Amino acid sequence: MMQQMLLGYGGGNALAAAGAVYAFSGNNTTTDETGNGASITNYMQFSTTQKKWGSYSHSFQTSGDTWGNRLEFPTWTPSASGWSLEFWVYPTDWAGKYLLHFGNGSLSINVQSGQFRFYDKFSGSRYDWNISTSSLLNQWNFFQIYYDTTYTKFMVGGTERASFSGNTGTPSQVVLGNKVSSDSFGTSGFWNDIIFYNGVNRGAQSVPSSPFGL
Repeated sequence: MMQQMLLGYGGGNALAAAGAVYAFSGNNTTTDETGNGASITNYMQFSTTQKKWGSYSHSFQTSGDTWGNRLEFPTWTPSASGWSLEFWVYPTDWAGKYLLHFGNGSLSINVQSGQFRFYDKFSGSRYDWNISTSSLLNQWNFFQIYYDTTYTKFMVGGTERASFSGNTGTPSQVVLGNKVSSDSFGTSGFWNDIIFYNGVNRGAQSVPSSPFGL
């Protein structure tokens, strides 16, 4: 995957000034790096075996064959003027099916029949990615989900894979690596640089090859 350098914003106030609501580095901490005071409420274990960048001592780790093993974030209100959620993930197994799920069910990404599927509750639509999920296993991948004031879009490695018209509703939770209820499992793997932005459409940004200074 061709990667281009994206300059970091620095931590704390610099991230918040750039529009970040929450930012979690995975570097052995559940602290919100923006300084907004949030925390990961259902975080699981840390791993020293998979790190995105050499300066990181850890990454978050999930085991998708156990429902409770997930990364769960406090709610935020997706802005009508644009928002972005981005993260790095190193999947080792799509143990169940969920990669991401919004607590109100407005948006989810799961794995079925060897491909990704996006679900938009409000339009009742399903969008299939034209990419094999197995091709993303055992490597770091950069995911972006964002709203550009017209469409909610999904990108992997800087390439758009699907979109639907309109914004999403405010989720009660945002969960990575699983679903918010016990009827389905999720992704086994490692996670780094999980950042929520509000009022910022980062979909046009280059794929970062270094962290954001978290």
